[in-house]
Amino acid sequence: MLYLIEFLLFLLLLAALALPFYRNQEVFELDELEPEDLPGQHVQLSLGVVHFHRVGQKTAPTVILVHGFAAFSYVWERNVNSLVQQGYQVISLDLYGRGYSARPNTSYSRQLFVDQILELLDDQEIQEPVYLAGLSMGGAICVSFAEQYPHRVAGLILLAPLNTPPHISPMPTPIIGEYIAYSFFVPNLAKKQLEDLSNPENALDWAQQFEPPLRYFGYRRALLATLRDLMQEPMMASYYALADKNIPCLLLWGTADKQLPVSQAGKVKEALGSHCELVLVQGAGHALQYEYSEQVNQHIAGFLAIQPK
Repeated sequence: MLYLIEFLLFLLLLAALALPFYRNQEVFELDELEPEDLPGQHVQLSLGVVHFHRVGQKTAPTVILVHGFAAFSYVWERNVNSLVQQGYQVISLDLYGRGYSARPNTSYSRQLFVDQILELLDDQEIQEPVYLAGLSMGGAICVSFAEQYPHRVAGLILLAPLNTPPHISPMPTPIIGEYIAYSFFVPNLAKKQLEDLSNPENALDWAQQFEPPLRYFGYRRALLATLRDLMQEPMMASYYALADKNIPCLLLWGTADKQLPVSQAGKVKEALGSHCELVLVQGAGHALQYEYSEQVNQHIAGFLAIQPK
């Protein structure tokens, strides 16, 4: 009987050790993709290829759309046309490690993404100040960009921006963090995307669109690195730093946000100062720009309409 128990325990141990490999969805290399296989554009920057969409007149004022932690540029698909119709050119990019952009083996700090946006603007020869719109983690990145390069920013549109390091123990712990992230956290991300919506039954394709880039090597490593790097950085100092930089800001927050509760909106608004307008979108969850796109587009249009051309 003892031998049977030991054998079963051995099998359980093997199964546990195999779980990160069994649940690994990464089976393709990004460089196997041909440019014509994907919509949008690609450019080689210092740390690899960056995938982005650029639409609208190139002589028009520019809006840069920056997605959040785990998703990629598709999250803005219900907002781009509205901006173009208002007379703006729009660039929505896949941040490093996400979507169809490169997954460099480096520190995934806010600075990595600030540098990525700056390089992309320079590569695309956009020197005029731009409007930066960021969702969740993308909002924190936009704030850091504006703090460092205020002369390159005409205004900020922040949608439920990340502002406080989340509690992610034991993700930072070597080996244990890899095991948990690769066995449970990343494999369950697609389904958990529905938690960003207050009424997921109205947007079931939200999670489906999330899945394809997960199959390319480097995604889960990039997410874990982001949890250990960017997600552990103090953030509120950057928000306070913008109060004196005279950058107009629209702060949008869904009242039903489960990821970053609307109770955080007040302190973010206070930190950003008098140049920031706070608008609460009633009933909206974390992905307010998608699920409540009509209301969000109207608020953004109103904000942009009163800015100097």
